[in-house]
Amino acid sequence: MTMCIYFSLRSNLNFRKRYRLQWEKLSEIVVEVEDFLKGVDSRSSILPEQGHQGRNPAQDYEVFLCYIGSDTKHNMVSVLRGMLHWEGITCFNDYDINDESTEIKPHIEDAIQKSKVYVIFLSPKFASSKLCLEEVYQIMNTQNSPGTSNTVRSVIPVFYDVTPSDVRHKKSSYDLCRVSESTVHDIKRWSKSLSNLSLLKGFEFESKTIFYDVTPSDVRHQKSSYDLCRVSESTVHDIKRWSKSLSNLSLLKGFEFESKTM
Repeated sequence: MTMCIYFSLRSNLNFRKRYRLQWEKLSEIVVEVEDFLKGVDSRSSILPEQGHQGRNPAQDYEVFLCYIGSDTKHNMVSVLRGMLHWEGITCFNDYDINDESTEIKPHIEDAIQKSKVYVIFLSPKFASSKLCLEEVYQIMNTQNSPGTSNTVRSVIPVFYDVTPSDVRHKKSSYDLCRVSESTVHDIKRWSKSLSNLSLLKGFEFESKTIFYDVTPSDVRHQKSSYDLCRVSESTVHDIKRWSKSLSNLSLLKGFEFESKTM
């Protein structure tokens, strides 16, 4: 049986090699996490060979995911969490996290202390959340704390629709002076932590060049980016062939994804 999945198609059917699919780039993060954990002496005693079976909840987490839900929870974070889980890597993720929260709860502080790798998704709305800013402060502070000098840790920043320069120089949505009910002391702490974080080696994503949501109707009737007449250097014969194939494809039973609301 043939099935269709309507998502991840590029504008004007123009494939650009420098824009890779989301999961392909996320796989690089997974590889980096795996390579780091393999280098930690305690790796073998923490990571069971068969995923999470027999795991004691009191044991240390391996990866702490820091993000603001409205930007990345249902796309980047969800995919990465699944990929790490598939590799048997234990992740801390607070499913009940609220973007409006302003204080770190004890169980989150505990998870930060126990984790060995921190993957921080720096997205446009990230700096509007006091909770996210506090988590970054805690992570960077834990990283530099004398009391944890014997614990090997890794921090991986993921710049999602922002640049390292935006974060480092507090441009645009990273202007911390706009964070409500924040003190001068808060801004100073957060600013230093973000600046240090932006200097670390990380990954950059631009969502507008990765996902373009379409519907079966778009494909069937060649609407919007599926207007085949806009495909450069195409003949009438080409357009007719492609149009018929796409129309037939759009009539098959399949799946629809809308990345902004998934």
